[in-house]
Amino acid sequence: MKKLKTLVLVAALGAVVAAVAKKLQAGGAESAQWQSAGPSA
Repeated sequence: MKKLKTLVLVAALGAVVAAVAKKLQAGGAESAQWQSAGPSA
C-alpha cells in the first residue's frame, strides 16, 4: 500500500512539473495568469 501511495505521489509531482515546464515554455503574458490561481484542493 505504501508503494502505491508513493507511486501516485511521484506521478502527481511529475505531472505538476510537466505542466509548469509547459507554461514556462509558452512564455508571454498569458503564462503568468496561472500563478494567480489558488490551489484546487
